[in-house]
Amino acid sequence: MQPNPELETEKETTIGRDLLLSTSENIFHTRVETSQSKEYKNYKITEFSVFKEEIQSASSEDIWINYSGLVGESLFLLACENNNIPIKISTGDEDWAGIDFYLFGYPIDVTTACKQHAIERKIDTTRYPTLFLPRFVGNNSIYCKPPVLIPYTKELFEKGSFDTTRYLDEMVKINKEVEKIIENEVFQKNQNSIHLRKAGLNNVHNMQTIITLISGIL
Repeated sequence: MQPNPELETEKETTIGRDLLLSTSENIFHTRVETSQSKEYKNYKITEFSVFKEEIQSASSEDIWINYSGLVGESLFLLACENNNIPIKISTGDEDWAGIDFYLFGYPIDVTTACKQHAIERKIDTTRYPTLFLPRFVGNNSIYCKPPVLIPYTKELFEKGSFDTTRYLDEMVKINKEVEKIIENEVFQKNQNSIHLRKAGLNNVHNMQTIITLISGIL
């Protein structure tokens, strides 16, 4: 009996959706169960209940567009775990304070927002280090998008997995560019400056440290 390609695709899509859901559930439960804030818990419960319902049937594009923050965290966690990068989910109270994960023991924030205003908002001497995540397959620069915009959820849903090493490699390239932007702001303030008024030397050192540690494993 010949395999049915349509049934095989449906099976693989279910695997990808289940993997994303289980990873998101892990993050959700870890944070809700360790938060002291009723407001935080109510917000997360509402958000996740809608996501849990929609992930069963919504397209990979819609899941990415509507839940890019939640999905971005889940893909990042999967990528780190698959590449033996030490990572720990933050508690609910830590998440409320701006910490998403601990990477190599360092508290970090992650974001899928890579436009200039996001860099201006995230780079601050009083904030925890932020890693900027790739939004699409082949998204290895903060300055431009790949010619074809394929969210990583599409690859995950269609294949049941995604190339986690490529994902992290793209993330490293994006954040090396961000590091250069911060260095330019702190040390030079030339015509290429984008006026990160709150950037400081610690932002440079934090980004360099985390990127060096990740690159040493890839």
